[in-house]
Amino acid sequence: MSVDELDYFIENAFSLVMSGYYSVKTKRNRPILSMRDALKGKRAPVIAEFKRRTPSVSELSSDVPVRQRLQLFSDAGVCAFSVLTEPHRFDGSLDNVTEASSFGLPVLMKDFIIATDQIDAANRLGADCILLIAEIFARSRYSMDVLMEDAHSMGLEVILEVNSAEQYRQAIETDADIIGINNRNLSDLSLDRSRTESILRSEGKDRPVIGMSGITNGSQAASMIAAGADGVLVGTSVMGADATVLTSIAEAALRARS
Repeated sequence: MSVDELDYFIENAFSLVMSGYYSVKTKRNRPILSMRDALKGKRAPVIAEFKRRTPSVSELSSDVPVRQRLQLFSDAGVCAFSVLTEPHRFDGSLDNVTEASSFGLPVLMKDFIIATDQIDAANRLGADCILLIAEIFARSRYSMDVLMEDAHSMGLEVILEVNSAEQYRQAIETDADIIGINNRNLSDLSLDRSRTESILRSEGKDRPVIGMSGITNGSQAASMIAAGADGVLVGTSVMGADATVLTSIAEAALRARS
């Protein structure tokens, strides 16, 4: 039997929470910035993601200085950052959230969130937004509604990630600030780049929506925005040696929105 990647990450998240990994004592040192507003602002509707590894590609860029890469992201004109904090399979670091927060752009702390401790850490480290993954709550005892309420009580926004039209319809019934449509199946890591466009064209939207995963060039980003997405989140394709690809994605996304 093949290993279900998401089941691994749910168990891993529990272990990390219990180990005290997210027990952050620092205090937030900047105001909360709105990811929703950033997607509508003057900068390109692109959230650029910093991660050193990924299960689908393995190592991306193990030695690139964090601040140097974030500066490149900022210079490309993106509207926000996403920072992976899961340490075992993504080589993430909580410290990178604080680093990202110093640039004056909204920051998404991207992780497999199942507990309030993780949300509290996001807030203390300077993140403005957290990711909740609908499929985690569909197959576990954890409460998405409670965690969403906890995030909002701290002033943080929530991106609710979905993977199907059914989950998208359910997401519309929640208080999520942004809905993220993941083109990648988290169970087997298979990719369907048409998923964002297909769901938006069949279901419409009532709040900001972003396309996530598998975006490697400007035409893909533009196509998702033309279908109704308010922005895209890009990671793997902008962490390699040729990080300048982000500039073309940002330019295409900005043109498509206008």
